[in-house]
Amino acid sequence: MAQDTTTSSTDLLIRFLHIVIMLSFTGAYLTEDAAEWHQVHMAFGYTLGISLILRILWQFFAPRLAYTQPSGVSRRFHLIKPFVQRYWAQPQQ
Repeated sequence: MAQDTTTSSTDLLIRFLHIVIMLSFTGAYLTEDAAEWHQVHMAFGYTLGISLILRILWQFFAPRLAYTQPSGVSRRFHLIKPFVQRYWAQPQQ
């Protein structure tokens, strides 16, 4: 069985946003108590907030684009559906 090794732009964007979220949270956490780093702390916080909003919006709008794969509940349903069909097709003991 051949596996598709290509990644879509959805995967790249999600990975990028996760890295930005992780770095922003870490930076905000490390600069929380220092008064001289207040502006940097605020910048990390705004970057984190914007990244989270973009990530959530992308989760909802990405399935509507033609080149993305289904995600979330839709992907799980497509994985579980064959299992359930096989289970019900077997004779009950």
